[in-house]
Amino acid sequence: MPKMMRTDRFPSGELIDRLNPIEFTFDGKKIEAYEGDTLGSALAAQNIKVLSRSFKYHRPRGLMCVSGQCPNCLVEVNGSPNIRACMTKAENKMAVKSQNRWPSLKYDVLSVIDKLHWLLPVGFYYKSFYKPRFMWDLIRPILRKAGGLGRINPQAKGILEKPHRTMFTDIAVVGAGSSGLSAALAAEEQGASVTLIDKMEHLGGCNKGLLEEKLVKEVINKKSITIFTSAPAFGFYSPDLITLDGTKEM
Repeated sequence: MPKMMRTDRFPSGELIDRLNPIEFTFDGKKIEAYEGDTLGSALAAQNIKVLSRSFKYHRPRGLMCVSGQCPNCLVEVNGSPNIRACMTKAENKMAVKSQNRWPSLKYDVLSVIDKLHWLLPVGFYYKSFYKPRFMWDLIRPILRKAGGLGRINPQAKGILEKPHRTMFTDIAVVGAGSSGLSAALAAEEQGASVTLIDKMEHLGGCNKGLLEEKLVKEVINKKSITIFTSAPAFGFYSPDLITLDGTKEM
């Protein structure tokens, strides 16, 4: 691979492996990254700040929370829409595309809506087009086509295939920061089988101090603690069912 272009990165540290460069595309443009990068970190390092357009007014959107809590960095990855760039690990030859823009991210025709925002308050379509009745029938297909987040491609490989598994555990701990790690260890010491779940790629949460490093090592060495990373817990159902997405067992 050719020499890496200049990027906005720290000279050392971080969670990336500078000895293993990879490459993916963003809207057809080649992006050079490192093993361990997320899509968001790799694009930010190349000074690419706008990743998509907002749902209603088509305003520029990019990295904001960098923790999977907001919809501002949603992109299409290998044909699958609405993937959070800040949480998705970059892989070699990934095809990443911006969303909610036409014909391009920089020149989005529907961004003109933002200039008319004062004419388009919340719920304007329900208040403006319901009389006469035929107006709603005419405008509804247009609104549906303009709205939505991303487009589903049924032909994309694996997009409709979601393998699943069912597990049983005595204690499930959601969140593997210092508190979650401590809770998992405490439950394990009482003889319980424990499943530790975190949405991040790594354990320890946002803090990287000596305490977190010590707790992570202890948890990993406990055979009775099952660990899932990159596994957002998106539902809790009575009496005791937790649902996860994209689980990666350590």
